[in-house]
Amino acid sequence: MKTGFSLPPCGLDIRSLVTHLSKFPQSLNRGRVEAGTCKRDLVIEIPVEVVEREAEKITAQYSRRARLPGFRPGHAPAALVRTRYRKDIRNEVVQSLLPKAFENAVKEQKLSLVGEPSFEDLKFEDHQPLTCKASFEILPDFELKEYKGLEVEEEPSNVTDAEVDEALEKLRQRSATLTVVEGEPAAEGDFLTVSYRGGNPADPAAKPVEVKEAVVHIGGKGTVAAFTENLKGVKVGEAREFDVTYPESYGEKALAGKTLRYHVVVEGIKRRVLPPVDDELAKTASDFQTLDELRRHLREDLEKAGELRAEIRMKEKLLEKLLETHSFPVPDTLVEARNRGYASTAVAAVSRRALAEGASRCLLYTDLANPTSNSIYQRIGYRPVTDVTVWRFAAAGAS
Repeated sequence: MKTGFSLPPCGLDIRSLVTHLSKFPQSLNRGRVEAGTCKRDLVIEIPVEVVEREAEKITAQYSRRARLPGFRPGHAPAALVRTRYRKDIRNEVVQSLLPKAFENAVKEQKLSLVGEPSFEDLKFEDHQPLTCKASFEILPDFELKEYKGLEVEEEPSNVTDAEVDEALEKLRQRSATLTVVEGEPAAEGDFLTVSYRGGNPADPAAKPVEVKEAVVHIGGKGTVAAFTENLKGVKVGEAREFDVTYPESYGEKALAGKTLRYHVVVEGIKRRVLPPVDDELAKTASDFQTLDELRRHLREDLEKAGELRAEIRMKEKLLEKLLETHSFPVPDTLVEARNRGYASTAVAAVSRRALAEGASRCLLYTDLANPTSNSIYQRIGYRPVTDVTVWRFAAAGAS
């Protein structure tokens, strides 16, 4: 049986109970230590007189509000109340006594608890002590050896002109806009608005794949190669027909191993245009008026970031040196919490990247089995539209 730490809903005055429990420290804990780990087992035993006293208090509370046939509220015999509400009373006794008894035992042994304990092997018999085993982890105890005078090599954090140029180019890429292309063929990197219909030549009776106003990024990382190859050079209003063979390992089972013939009509072309690197870029992409001011600001930011990275690396090196001279177990609870933190960070990073690449990720390479449902766009949080604002946002993170 396992039970939590929550107290019963009725407010109990347990100060006198705590005082009573403190008189029985020798009966509150007997335990086992698992060698080489931070795991501990503690057997808690609460004296029978403490248990019975608490049971009487809770029974009295039930008596005051119990409604039993033949008796006015608050006048039912205690023995009848105990029989009628036996299970509820026993549960509240455990919830009331066990957490505090465990807390007292941990304090008595001066243990540094990590995480929450689990309770099992509960034994609660009439006229017997209440016993239970608590399993938990503690912080490791170890001897701190000499640490003063440790030295590590400081890494330089100089910022080069090339790094400033790279930061400036990233800012330029984020400032790109998409302009409508008229009368020119589609080129590498262009974004095409298309409507298409795809059918399986080997199964003419199968329901075709049909989508209106989809977005295709020519040469994008997520674009099926056949779309890039066959749509490069096309103009607005033109149509292309070609086959796409999907590998057996393709993510969409409905398409894996199949060949579809697509009829694609190009309805629009937009091209990513990068601004020149000049004072105007500084004004539109930052709070500075000149390119020189912007470069100085970028260098300062890079220097601060480099100093912070260097400081973090130095601390990591110092920790590595300390760990070389100190050996101790680590609580599984802390390891699992750290891993969850890493996992959450990774998921957030992937989500940010997917959002930044939204324009190139909704490109006919998943969910073609039922594209009209727009489920692909719902999954990545992006819907292919031709609104200028959305296109500028998409262009900033496009591959």
